[in-house]
Amino acid sequence: MHVIGCRTSLQAGQIAAAEGVSGLVLHARTADQQYSPPCHWDALAQLVAAVPGVPVIGNGDVYEAADVISMMRQTGCKGVRGQGICLRLCLGRQALTACGCRWQLRG
Repeated sequence: MHVIGCRTSLQAGQIAAAEGVSGLVLHARTADQQYSPPCHWDALAQLVAAVPGVPVIGNGDVYEAADVISMMRQTGCKGVRGQGICLRLCLGRQALTACGCRWQLRG
């Protein structure tokens, strides 16, 4: 699937990586979509592949702990953010637990 705007995000990501950016966040929808589904996780995966060594945070269509895990596995992104996570802060903990990861809060 070709996503309009994907080429722009790839080019911008590669330029930022070349300039030494420490990380990138991609909301994988087009401007015309705003918050309408679907989120284009394939575009996120393309960005991850285009900027090796730069951690990419994915955003979009994350409403449950399973979505966090799926996004990270399908795209290779190093982290996830999204409206669903902001509204339900327990999702991060649930995702880590589901992956078998050990975690603890730091104060």
